[in-house]
Amino acid sequence: MVAQLEGRMDAPVDLTVVARRSSPLLLAPAEGAEEAARAERLAQELAALEPRIRVTVTADGAGDVPVLTVASRASAGTVRFVGVPRVNLFRALLEAVRRASTGDYGLAGGWSEALAALPRPVHARVFATPT
Repeated sequence: MVAQLEGRMDAPVDLTVVARRSSPLLLAPAEGAEEAARAERLAQELAALEPRIRVTVTADGAGDVPVLTVASRASAGTVRFVGVPRVNLFRALLEAVRRASTGDYGLAGGWSEALAALPRPVHARVFATPT
């Protein structure tokens, strides 16, 4: 994991975890609390391995499923992962962190300019299911 990011990041990356935490006052954990704890732990472990990753954890706007948002001043957009990225999506999370840090999205020639010329922001969704 460290090798995938080590020496390949330029700018700091903000990793925000939006997750509903369980209250110690509840007898049973809140809905989604286990996944929320996994998401927070994953973000903190990434930050411990790479000093340019900054983590913020918030419950503002949290639903039953945690959301991890990757953003950097080096790039204009953000990438959101709904749920805890596992297996192949974990690699995608690492790649999103690296690309956000460098501002290089690996698009074929002309695509960056075409996207920048769009008259308003675009919201794209990509769905992945583990197989």
